[in-house]
Amino acid sequence: MLTPAVIRTDLGLTQAQFASLLGHATSTVARWESGRTKPCPLSLTVMESIQTALPVDQAQRAKALDFLRSCVKNGGLYALLGKAFSAVLDRYATP
Repeated sequence: MLTPAVIRTDLGLTQAQFASLLGHATSTVARWESGRTKPCPLSLTVMESIQTALPVDQAQRAKALDFLRSCVKNGGLYALLGKAFSAVLDRYATP
């Protein structure tokens, strides 16, 4: 069964990095992993999607993990999605 701890460990991230990637506090990830709370359905879906989308090929997987770690440095996945959404709106917005 995929749990936050299994997914995080598979990604090679610390709790702090994983929390930053998902836009949560480190304490939230710690509570998930200790079983005190459960992730919301959206967070769980995002975690599972990240884990299952990673390539099996080790070279490609390493590149994908590097990308995810760069997302952590740049504000997490939600910040990245927000920037992408803004870029699409800017590109296709009618004057």
